[in-house]
Amino acid sequence: MKSIIRSSFLIVIIIPVICSGYSKDNVLVVFNDMSPISIETAMFYKRARGLENKNLFTIKTYPREEVSRIIFDKDIKEPIKRYLIENSMQDTILYIITTKGVPLKISGSGGRNGDHAAVDSELALLYREMIYGDFFKKGKINNPYFNVDPLFFGTRYFNHRDFDIYLVTRLTGFTIEDIKGLIKRGTGGLKTNPNNGSFIFDQKGDKENPGDLWLKQAADLLKERQHTAKLEGTAHFLNSMENVMGYAGWGSNDPNYFGRFLRNKYLDGALATNYVSSNGRTFHEPPKSWSPGNFGNKENYFYGSPQSLAGDFIREGITGVCCNVYEPYLDACVRPNILFPAYTMGYNLAESFYMATKYLSWQTTIVGDPLCCPFGNSEIDFKATEKHDYFQERKLKIKKLCSAKDKDAGKWNIIGQAYLAKNNLPMATKAFQEASLLDKKHLSSFIKVAIAYQKLDELSQAEDIYREILKINPDYVLALNNLAYLLADRGDKLDEAMLIAKKAFQLEPSYNVIDTYGWVCYKKKDCSRALKLFKDALQINSNNPVVLFHLGLTYMKLGDQEKAGLMLEKALNIARYFSGAEKAKKILSELKKTK
Repeated sequence: MKSIIRSSFLIVIIIPVICSGYSKDNVLVVFNDMSPISIETAMFYKRARGLENKNLFTIKTYPREEVSRIIFDKDIKEPIKRYLIENSMQDTILYIITTKGVPLKISGSGGRNGDHAAVDSELALLYREMIYGDFFKKGKINNPYFNVDPLFFGTRYFNHRDFDIYLVTRLTGFTIEDIKGLIKRGTGGLKTNPNNGSFIFDQKGDKENPGDLWLKQAADLLKERQHTAKLEGTAHFLNSMENVMGYAGWGSNDPNYFGRFLRNKYLDGALATNYVSSNGRTFHEPPKSWSPGNFGNKENYFYGSPQSLAGDFIREGITGVCCNVYEPYLDACVRPNILFPAYTMGYNLAESFYMATKYLSWQTTIVGDPLCCPFGNSEIDFKATEKHDYFQERKLKIKKLCSAKDKDAGKWNIIGQAYLAKNNLPMATKAFQEASLLDKKHLSSFIKVAIAYQKLDELSQAEDIYREILKINPDYVLALNNLAYLLADRGDKLDEAMLIAKKAFQLEPSYNVIDTYGWVCYKKKDCSRALKLFKDALQINSNNPVVLFHLGLTYMKLGDQEKAGLMLEKALNIARYFSGAEKAKKILSELKKTK
């Protein structure tokens, strides 16, 4: 944090507030022909921004908030893609705006590698899909615009020369009156000077929590830029604040959260964010008697959760707010220490939020007019910078490289790297397979796809790739080691896993290969052999938390709880997060209860 603050202090002295470039021509508003409120929202925004008809596109789907992946593809994604392609608007459009009545979220599986997601977060990848094809839908994809201006020089405005995504925001609220108010605040002239507003950051008191650290960083950065920033670090919950230009906190996840509305007075252009897992789950209006509460009290539930709602911020007068349609986990929440410094530098609403959003194809929905830019000059015309056909250049490059007759392994490796970066794992697999068949040195790239599948818990695909690699080079130790570990971890084919692990050990007895061999022995209940192997691995690398975790489990199986506890504690002291960390914490907790 110190380096960030030091750099930003220099910026205060030498860098003036810049303007984020944009034009109304860079916007595509998507509305649903089957939803009257969606149509009215689109027409109201069209008049407010003076949009031409070509910048509005209508879909036709039943106006429910949650849809299946099939409906999303058929009724929403594919029609928008066709419209952009048929009208050659791939580069011209920078911002896609969805409206209330356009489905909000896509149903599916949960967890860190689940495939349920926010509609808007999936639409952000349309540009890439038109070039590289469909993406692997499970899990999240790194946002290339995240923290793109870490020192806040204010020069990385969004464009398609550098970024192959769209910035997608939504115009929504509980009622059409709420939505019109949101639009007016984002598109109208400012009634007050935004530099006179205050920024409120409300911690919940856990100083080591990353969320609280981000709040403190945000306050420090804004104070250095001479903005009024208040940081509440005690158990007190801030509310009823005046002239608020920005707000960030924990919402109903704060133990001292007191009720549905914060009663803050927001200036036009004000933004808000908080760390709430499901505050964007619905924009249906709750009954007046409803109030957020805890998960143990079913009376506080509304649309599947007792948590606070982003719609209440809009009702109270916010101009932009981010929210989550499903559980995003804290690391995927919008970062206030990026959002507010970027906004005050002159980036527009969409740029500021996306700069602070780490992942796409995930749970985040951003509400507000993307062009809102109170700290910059809103008259800049950006369309001239998008006359260049970056889309076709990318498309032709991939097409040229993908020639079926091409026998250049290096080119196929480039294609594979491109698809891997875009999370298109099936196409990356094909490209790396071709490269590796032509030249075995590219196996090191091919194996990255298998590792990516493992992270997504798609173990059968990972297994298939490891086996394909071993057909090309049967003695490739990394593939042998990873396949043996995968089979052992999954708990099936243990005899085969043992043969593979032994072969890797004979070829290259490095500490991770020894650990895998030990893990297979542990799974086969040969704990004496596993104990020796894990100790041998630690002789090579004494500070590897995974090996220590495995050794701790082995001591537990052998009945030595004291040594097991020591190994698990040492593993957690070295790294808070590693494969097995949660299990290690649980075992330690149980061991302490037995003492």
